[in-house]
Amino acid sequence: MCLLVVRKKGAWLPTESEIENAWQANSDGFGIGYSHEGKLYIGKTLKLEECKGYIAAVPPDAPLILHWRYATHGVISESNCHPYSCINGEWLGAHNGVLTRQPLIPGKTDSESYLLSLKTKPKKAKIEQEISQLGYGKIGLISVQGEVIIANEAEGDWRIKSEVWESNSGLDGWGSGLPISSSSYWPTRRTSTLHKLVCDYCGALPEYSDGREYLCSGCAEDMERRELF
Repeated sequence: MCLLVVRKKGAWLPTESEIENAWQANSDGFGIGYSHEGKLYIGKTLKLEECKGYIAAVPPDAPLILHWRYATHGVISESNCHPYSCINGEWLGAHNGVLTRQPLIPGKTDSESYLLSLKTKPKKAKIEQEISQLGYGKIGLISVQGEVIIANEAEGDWRIKSEVWESNSGLDGWGSGLPISSSSYWPTRRTSTLHKLVCDYCGALPEYSDGREYLCSGCAEDMERRELF
C-alpha cells in the first residue's frame, strides 16, 4: 500500500531513516507537492537520493504532501507518481488506496483519473462519498492558497496533532523487502526537476489550462486577440 503524508503546518520533515523506511515498502516512485507564497510546487522521482533532496528543500510551514508509491494501476514512471495537478492547476492531490471502479483516462492511473474528474473546489464529504463508491482509500489535497483537505482523515493518524497526518505507519517501518512491482526491476529512470505551476508565458498564477499549457487570464486574453487579428 502507498504512503501518503500531509503536513498542514509546522516545520516537521521526516528523518533520513523515516524516508528510507517509507521507500523500502513503497519504492515505485516518490512525489512531493506544496504551497508556498501563493504558488504550487511539485516534484517527482524514481530515485531515493532525489527524494531526500526534495524533502530537505521544503520551506518551513508550507502546506505539504509527500507520497511514496506502490504501483497498482499504471506503469512505474515519474508521471504516474503522486501528487497530481488538478482543477485547472489550482490544486494538488494524492491518493492512498485503490479506486477499482474509477473509469480510467488512457495512460493515467486510477488516482489521477479521479483527481482530473474534479472540476470545482473539492468538498471533503463529497470526495469521501465518491471514494466509497469507487473503491477505498484516503486523499490529500492542497490549494495554491494553502488550503488543505484530507478525505477519510479518520482512517489515518496524526503524527503530530493538527499538524502532520499520515495514511499508515510506513515512516516507522513495516514489512520487509521490496514490493514485487518495485522500481528496482525497471532499469530506465529519468531525472526529475522541481517546477512551478505557473503561466507558461509570464510566470503568473495560472487560471486556465487545456491539459498542455497553463495560462493566466492576461495571457489568455492576449492570445485570443492575436487569433482574432
